[in-house]
Amino acid sequence: MKNRRRIIGLLLAASMSVSGIGGLAGVQTAKAETLSAIENVKEEKSLKVNKNSKDSEIFEETENVNETENFQETEHLDAAAQIQGTDQPSEAAPLSIEEMEHVPEVEDLPEEEKSVIDEAVFAAEQSGEEAAEILNGLDENSEAVDLGIKEVLDTYYSADEVDETVVQEFSQTLEENIEEDIENYTEARAERDNEGNLDYVPGEEIVLFDKDTSKEDIDTIVGYVSDSYEILLDNDFVLDTTLSERKQKRLKALEDYKGNIVVKVNLDMDQTVADADVEFESFDCVVEAESNDKYEPEGLTAKLNDTYADQQWYLDRCNFLDAWDSSATAGCYDIWIGVVDTGCRITHNDLEKGIVSKYAVDVTKKDSNGNYKKLENMSKPYDTEHGTWCTGIISAKARNSIGIAGAARGWDNNSCRVIPIKVSSGLNSKKKPIIYASDMCLGIDHAIVSGAEVVSVSLGSPGLTVWEQEVVERAKAAGVIVVAAAGNANTSVKEYPAALDYVIAVGGTDETKSNQKASFSNYGSWVDIVAPATNYISTSSSGNAEYDGYIRGTSFSTPLVASAIGLMLAVNPSLSVAQIKSILNSTTTDINSSYFSCGMLNAGLAVQKAKYQDFKNSTVSLTSAAALTNNRIKLKWNDLNVYGPEKVLIYRSTSKTGTYSKIKTLTGDSILGCTYTDSGLTAGKTYYYKVRIAMKYGTGHKYTPYSEIKSAKAAK
Repeated sequence: MKNRRRIIGLLLAASMSVSGIGGLAGVQTAKAETLSAIENVKEEKSLKVNKNSKDSEIFEETENVNETENFQETEHLDAAAQIQGTDQPSEAAPLSIEEMEHVPEVEDLPEEEKSVIDEAVFAAEQSGEEAAEILNGLDENSEAVDLGIKEVLDTYYSADEVDETVVQEFSQTLEENIEEDIENYTEARAERDNEGNLDYVPGEEIVLFDKDTSKEDIDTIVGYVSDSYEILLDNDFVLDTTLSERKQKRLKALEDYKGNIVVKVNLDMDQTVADADVEFESFDCVVEAESNDKYEPEGLTAKLNDTYADQQWYLDRCNFLDAWDSSATAGCYDIWIGVVDTGCRITHNDLEKGIVSKYAVDVTKKDSNGNYKKLENMSKPYDTEHGTWCTGIISAKARNSIGIAGAARGWDNNSCRVIPIKVSSGLNSKKKPIIYASDMCLGIDHAIVSGAEVVSVSLGSPGLTVWEQEVVERAKAAGVIVVAAAGNANTSVKEYPAALDYVIAVGGTDETKSNQKASFSNYGSWVDIVAPATNYISTSSSGNAEYDGYIRGTSFSTPLVASAIGLMLAVNPSLSVAQIKSILNSTTTDINSSYFSCGMLNAGLAVQKAKYQDFKNSTVSLTSAAALTNNRIKLKWNDLNVYGPEKVLIYRSTSKTGTYSKIKTLTGDSILGCTYTDSGLTAGKTYYYKVRIAMKYGTGHKYTPYSEIKSAKAAK
């Protein structure tokens, strides 16, 4: 409570000293500017629950502060009167530790005063009037008065239900005016009670302190503004010597690394998150303060309506949600993935529009014209389930209320399609597919010349053949990525074509949270990447509406990796093979395995990084800010030079060179019109705006540069 008055007083003093406002009029103007800054942040927070701030509320807040203890005018009036300069207010200078007074705590008081406060708190539970009478007995100039009031109000507003009658008794009996304090407590309590409807945690704030801020300074600032805190990230790194040598070598750099300090603050009972934003950011050692936002533990499968989506755990494990989100706004070129396998039931209901039928052929058979037989003209275009399984993992239609979702289809089902290529020529006596090396060669080559950007090969053998080297060299010359299974013999013996240098060899992991090697997967330093290899569900060759589950093998890890590469090319088709490999390897999830020297597929981060190669050159232009009636200003911008925009962030200030606060974040379809109308403004006041555009990247975002600044004066 008293902290709130002190911090606003400091902001007030800083605002006047920068603006050069003198006398009582200067004090009143600076007060209005300070409260306006707080209200702007509150308005931004209210947007999260679809509430609209009203000008009348801002004015009422200002009037209430004017009536409360003269807003410490006497404390700053003399200093303000000595300042000469412009009549125009500007942004307050950041506060430093040196400008702060000691904030007393109850434990600092004499024992006699502490006893009085304890007595008042005890009485407060029964009678507001009695609690007030006890505090009225304190010396009115003692710091114990404010501390006692805070302790009593904390008691009332931390209860399961606030007894408004008792609070009013306390307020009316108390000799000191606490109406503003009650208003602060009421607002903060309402925010906490509304937690279920908010996407941030009331009563908590995340504060980023400059890397050179000492623990003592953090103690001082948090104690001055709020309550307690917990350090989330600091620079006190201690290397864990029980880790592997590889990990220790990588982490050694953190011993010399010095980053900003991240702190989670528990706010006072009378403090809203919006208040805390403004108050913490008033200090020069605070880089940024923001709400402690909630994050839903949700993956891609939770957003799908496909019948068996909840069994597609591998999509979430490899972060295909972020991959789909990133590709949804980046053009989504039609990328083709060749699946060289045992054929495919291309008429399956869930493969609708997911097949490039023109090039889907059986290379072991020819028609009367000497061309490969098309699968669509065959009564049984498959020899086993295997090829249909691999195709479904990549290309099953998503969000069609049946079956599964293919990893490479994306939200609009247009990102990638499959060219199924049958290279088997029947079954042997053990019901295994017959596949000859020559047909494998033909199949891969057919994928290359038919326009596939990616070739997925879930077949192989331990022996290296000349044809494999030759056809892979051909793929290399054509800029086609080849992805192949590492094999299922639980051995370090190399499998080909996977082990060829140009080919991406895919090993397998299991369902455990630690992503252990699948018991059957081949392993070794020659494996380039791993992906889930157990408990898949996919389209079946048994019927057009049939599915098979509990499928396992690196055969299915491979189309998952091929899907990620397809989505990478969907967002950035100009990527070279070298770039794709580099991005894929640099974005994997560490699995700390003694069997592999590589990481596990992180499709989301890989696609984001692929997209960023073009997004990083984007620019946005704010073309106009025009005043409308009813205190509104309409903004227009041009994002034609932005690659794959995902969010539009709009910032506002009351001074061109001042601090800009984010007032709105647009996502989804709301960004398409490139316009936004800012409302609830003050008539006659000039507002300045700028925008920038963001794309998600890992746990954060990448941004375009800010646009130029545009301004307009609000009109009635």
